[in-house]
Amino acid sequence: MYAFPTHSPNHLNCHWIFFQQIESLQKLPASINSTGSTKVLFKNGQELLLTESLYTIEKQMYRTWICVKALEGEAIKL
Repeated sequence: MYAFPTHSPNHLNCHWIFFQQIESLQKLPASINSTGSTKVLFKNGQELLLTESLYTIEKQMYRTWICVKALEGEAIKL
């Protein structure tokens, strides 16, 4: 079971997302004072709206994927 944080774990608005449960990510339009937000669609049909950018969530997913592959003993070619 692999999860990643959306912020520092010490941050009040940190969400932990389970990597294997994500169906898709969707970039939401930026507001005047933000760089945009992200909608996470889970395999069970539930959605989670995050204030973090799509780039940030994708970066966290990539880092988690690297850990998954390393722990499974697979060679990673970057």
